Amino acid sequence: MPYGHLRYWLLPLLRRRARVVGAEHLPAEGGFLVAPNHNAWIDTPLLAGVLYQSVREKLYFISRSIHYGVLGAISIDPSHPSGVIDVSLDYLNRGNPVIVYPEGRSNPRRELRPPKTGLARLAHLSGRPVIPVGIRGTFGITAPVSLVCFLLWFHRVAVHIGPPLVFERLSPNAISRDRLDETSDRIMRAIAALSGKPFSPDV
Repeated sequence: MPYGHLRYWLLPLLRRRARVVGAEHLPAEGGFLVAPNHNAWIDTPLLAGVLYQSVREKLYFISRSIHYGVLGAISIDPSHPSGVIDVSLDYLNRGNPVIVYPEGRSNPRRELRPPKTGLARLAHLSGRPVIPVGIRGTFGITAPVSLVCFLLWFHRVAVHIGPPLVFERLSPNAISRDRLDETSDRIMRAIAALSGKPFSPDV
């Protein structure tokens, strides 16, 4: 299914299933990073549905799978994982939003996983704002289970969007590990407050 059909038919249907709080925090234009927690398979289509009314440009997201191209996946090449940074920067500079799950993979646990450093690195290399997002009420790691839970459960799904976080733009050589950890910690604490999942750097 072409992205245009997803954008105007399927994604709005997904959005209706969710309560959205804080949509006013989304930038009206320009590339920015979206940093959500990742509970379930449905999270990416759900976010696309939530964001599509506020964002005119196509959304992209970083994925370990090659099967989500229709949704705008930037696939990670295992033989050249750093290449995803260059591709993401290119989209951001074109004005496209990029979704990055700092936990790296879906996490059904009650607490947030320790973050990967890719999001923090992108934030400093691009200088683009980071929008923290908390997703509540999604379940299921596989597509069938996640869809059934999303469509049939009686509780409401909620997406909480926080104010932008802005970080200093730096050259690659100026980005230290301590800086990445500090930036990641700030992002994860914002996600924790929005998602209701506790975060501890030592977990």
